[in-house]
Amino acid sequence: MANASSNAGKKSHTDSAVIGLAILLFLIPVIWLPYILDEPFQLPKLIVLRLGAALIFALWLIDAVRKRQVSITGSPVDIPIASFLLIAVASTASSISLVTSLDGYKTSYEGLYTIINYVLVYWLASQVIRKRSHLWTVIPWMVAGGVIVAIYGLAQKAGLDFTSWEALADTARSFSTLGSPTHLGGYLAFLLPIGIAFSLSREQTRTMRAILLLANLILMITLYFTYTRASWIGAAIGLSLLLFLLRGDVKVHVRSVAGAGIAVIIGVLLLSYVSPTSTTYLPIQRLISSADQGLERIAIWSGSLISIADRPILGHGPATFGLVNPVDDIAHNWLLDIASNLGIFGLLAFIWIVTVAVLMTVKKVRALDDRGTRFVVAGFASACIAYFIHMLFSFSYVGLPAPWWAGLGLIAAVPPQLAQRTIRFALPKRLTVKVAIAISSLFLLLYGGKLLTVFAAEKYFSDGLRSFNEQNYNMAGQSFEKALKLNPGNSRYLLQLGETYFWLAINTQTDLYVDEAVNALRRAIRQDPFEERSYFLLIQLYAVVGESEKAAGTLDDLLAINPTTEDSLETYKALGALFKQIKRDEQAHAALNKATAIDTVLRSYGKVPHPETGYNVPPEDR
Repeated sequence: MANASSNAGKKSHTDSAVIGLAILLFLIPVIWLPYILDEPFQLPKLIVLRLGAALIFALWLIDAVRKRQVSITGSPVDIPIASFLLIAVASTASSISLVTSLDGYKTSYEGLYTIINYVLVYWLASQVIRKRSHLWTVIPWMVAGGVIVAIYGLAQKAGLDFTSWEALADTARSFSTLGSPTHLGGYLAFLLPIGIAFSLSREQTRTMRAILLLANLILMITLYFTYTRASWIGAAIGLSLLLFLLRGDVKVHVRSVAGAGIAVIIGVLLLSYVSPTSTTYLPIQRLISSADQGLERIAIWSGSLISIADRPILGHGPATFGLVNPVDDIAHNWLLDIASNLGIFGLLAFIWIVTVAVLMTVKKVRALDDRGTRFVVAGFASACIAYFIHMLFSFSYVGLPAPWWAGLGLIAAVPPQLAQRTIRFALPKRLTVKVAIAISSLFLLLYGGKLLTVFAAEKYFSDGLRSFNEQNYNMAGQSFEKALKLNPGNSRYLLQLGETYFWLAINTQTDLYVDEAVNALRRAIRQDPFEERSYFLLIQLYAVVGESEKAAGTLDDLLAINPTTEDSLETYKALGALFKQIKRDEQAHAALNKATAIDTVLRSYGKVPHPETGYNVPPEDR
């Protein structure tokens, strides 16, 4: 009886880690916080990713202590992933901007810390999934999360969105809880093969078959209304791969396929009819504009070769593409983004990961006797390929790659494990379950408190931005100061505080505000030397108060750092005009020369200035 009780305890704790993984993959796409944060999408997903991965690791560790040994099962993809992570660490150590490489570009949060999170999600998925029944726990949660996201996307299309999005450029395309139709399309392209494979994986009751059919139809219809061509292509290739992998098990029933197609068409037509944002020609316009968009992407991809050639071995550091590329701040191609950030070694390691994962999947599908498990493995493999294809034309977004990395782990974990490498080592007797729970709880409490502090700081920052936009600079400054007390090293907060004091100094001509602005902007520059706007505001302030020598010195500092971002051309043009105005011809000449050089580079890659908005016209697919 005691042994049976012990085994039951072990089972419950193992299953708790699996449930934790399922809930994490459910929450990442679903979570967002409108009306609370200025940017309601990325930080909430980041916090869920960070805290969720830590919680699953704690549950896995407690289970290991209960069993009195740590058991780690390897897979063929472990070494490629470990190599990729080590290269990311080495690239960060040699980064041109350490703060960017650690934390991510602006609010993307996709620096080294997040790369470590993704690898941890892969590893946890590969370790906690130990039985085929665990898959039937994870997949329904994933599909349910996708359906919730998709239903909200359809509600947006029907004009039933409860949130106002006046500031968003493109509301004719569904973006749901992900903030962008491109990201929503990529996520749905990933999820669709999993949902279809799960619906075919085993005998279902009539009710369950109807629910899964409806869920997959909702995913398809919402995918259409993202109007994201890369996602359409990715989904088509992923589903084709699924049929190929299961070609001996699945007979395509023409009636079923035709019925599903008719249902999708009816759903699209009905929603298009009631939608206040639909136009008859929008899908056609998207297809017609493919050629122009293709030329623009080719220009961006060609321009990315500049930064790759500049530092080809380890790149410029994670998340630094936007600091060194004047053509665009994103590569719109996963492989080129990696090559620029992590160098050729990082690119080769990532290609190694994908190649080994494909070979592992083919072997595993052939080796699996259980029909249902074979379907699910094929579904995850097809989903990973679909997302990979999508990302060849798109850009990463914090949290969303986590299901992709988890998919690799799930494929590796499903029995039989092809690698046949299991490392076991005993744990000290003093490390009891109670001690493990206490240590894990303390860690999670402290870590959760840290993440809560980051969230609270962002909330103060969002409040400050609202006050700033209303030109209530005193209240904005108070909010930014509160944010900095909670997160003192955040360069975005320092820059915004400096800009607030800048306008207070301009409006009131008060020396105190001048000093505060100078102090905040200098601190922002020290924290993030590649943020051009900090230099620009500081130079403007020095010019206003008659400190032309200090303005000239700040320009020299900017030129020495030499950021070349998407906004650099307009920045240097404005600085050239400013120095002409204060009769500093040497500095005006230097700034305008830099602008001319950037303009030459942009034109060489097909970027022609827009007559009203300059070069920074956001691509249609963003």
